[in-house]
Amino acid sequence: MKYLEIDKEQKYSGVEYSAVGKISPQLDMILALNWLQAEQTDGNSVLGLPKWAGTAALVYKPTEDLSVIGRLNYSAKARIRHSDPLDVPAYTTFDLGLNYKTKISSKDVTFSLMCSNLFDKRYWYASGSSIALGMPRTVSLSASCDF
Repeated sequence: MKYLEIDKEQKYSGVEYSAVGKISPQLDMILALNWLQAEQTDGNSVLGLPKWAGTAALVYKPTEDLSVIGRLNYSAKARIRHSDPLDVPAYTTFDLGLNYKTKISSKDVTFSLMCSNLFDKRYWYASGSSIALGMPRTVSLSASCDF
């Protein structure tokens, strides 16, 4: 029977930078950038991890109760096989969402509508030594209540 086994130590080093700021009274920005160097003791890279990943988002608040978020997500290529090297290509997706705050029976309620992968980008997602088809366009609606 064939199976995969990790029999080496792994070393992770990297840098993560994130920033949150107000561009104007109605516009916020969120940035995150990750650089990761992951190696095994034999010198090979750890499979399935991109060296670079990042997110950039803008949050527009036209009123106290309504906000709109646009988010760009990036993942660099990731190696999934050392022998006969095979890389999963880099991909970028875009998300768009709305939040609306209101009161129901004197309780604060926030409704959120989010569309992930708005443009229905088809991509492969690396996970260790395997791959999976990336998430298609997905719409979710949620509500949260403060008690």
